[in-house]
Amino acid sequence: MTWVARMTCRTHLPGSVLVAALFALSAPAIADEIAENLESALASYRDGNLPKALAEVEEARRLMLEIARPNLVVHLPEAPDGWTRSIDAQMSASLAAMGGGTGAEAVYERDGERVSLVIVADSPMATAMAGLFSSPELLATAGELLRVGRQTFLDDGKRVSTVLDGRILVRAKGPDAATILPFLQAIDYRALAAFGS
Repeated sequence: MTWVARMTCRTHLPGSVLVAALFALSAPAIADEIAENLESALASYRDGNLPKALAEVEEARRLMLEIARPNLVVHLPEAPDGWTRSIDAQMSASLAAMGGGTGAEAVYERDGERVSLVIVADSPMATAMAGLFSSPELLATAGELLRVGRQTFLDDGKRVSTVLDGRILVRAKGPDAATILPFLQAIDYRALAAFGS
């Protein structure tokens, strides 16, 4: 049985599923708050108070991203045997400062080794990388190309990256490509490409 197969055959409930399930309990309350923000934004717009309307729309957008984030978390692989995994809860807040989007990050550690895996959707960061991946000639000059299943990754010497559907960036950093590859092989790219659609 391969390493990837062992990961998918665990008998306990994966932590990412628990995160999504727990978050689902609070989603209705957040959805109510989103509706209130949008109604307040509309009222402020009608009153001619554009700064307040914009602030309310931005808060509604932030809350929507908060709801979307756990959906990306479930695409981050569980820690393989001997590794630990921690989820970065501040990822979406960091993206808001860089123009928006939804993101999730996991950090895996084992005996001094560290691998970080980031998934970003609908962000200017993903759009910029998509431009690079849309040009095979330019991509070939940017670093070494790696294949993970049907997905092409760019290893630029610092990190390994790919873009799905022109809008979802997957990026990993670690000691070397050989250490990173098993984590990338554990992602279901077909399911991830369907995120948000």
